[in-house]
Amino acid sequence: MVFSILLNLILIFFKNIGNNIYCKDRFDPSKYLSFGRGLLYVCTIITKNKIMIKEVLTILKNKLNDPLKGLMDDDGEIAVVDDIAKHDDDTSELDNKVVITLLNVEEESTLKNKSWYTRKTISGNPPVYDMKKQNPPAYLNLYLMISANRTAYDKALTNISKVIEIFQTNNVLEYVDSDVEKNFRFRIELHPVPFDQLSYIWGLLGGKVMPSVLYKISVIKIEAVDEVPVKLIDKVNIESIKVD
Repeated sequence: MVFSILLNLILIFFKNIGNNIYCKDRFDPSKYLSFGRGLLYVCTIITKNKIMIKEVLTILKNKLNDPLKGLMDDDGEIAVVDDIAKHDDDTSELDNKVVITLLNVEEESTLKNKSWYTRKTISGNPPVYDMKKQNPPAYLNLYLMISANRTAYDKALTNISKVIEIFQTNNVLEYVDSDVEKNFRFRIELHPVPFDQLSYIWGLLGGKVMPSVLYKISVIKIEAVDEVPVKLIDKVNIESIKVD
């Protein structure tokens, strides 16, 4: 009898979750029933980071254009964020530039299935919580190519060597915002690919091969800022539950 009542309470709990209602207290259903791990993140507060891909690539560009430790060139700043596939255009602005091009965006599978709900403490004695429903953030890996589109081949080789040196020394970079909550870090690492895949990539980009290096950026967090307030379950009326 007692077990049946508890089972019905748990089932009602899960049904209410689907209707945007959430309980007050921490509850781990995986310890009692095999419903998965959907509520293990009840008390996780997601930081409101608004991270954009553009900002990440801009940080890389600024690092390469550093006047003291970046790419030294008589033409000034030569690192740009652009589509290297435009390098054959007559009106191209990529001549004698080191070009950062985004090739692919991939979701980090190990960080999927986060909770849709966050809990924030409003007051502490007794504890009062505010619950929000929000789309879980997407954690992304970025794959990019840095190409040296230089007229002189020896300069292109020198530039690519310097790029590798810079990011080997600075493999963890940080974005700093006036709002501390928006600060974030990311890691950059070399991403080797087989020769046939590299040939295929250059084929898609126009066919003209030039000195280049591929990098993987991980992990970038993209999060929507929209939140929906949700109700809290304060009590359950056991008398309304029918037990066979």
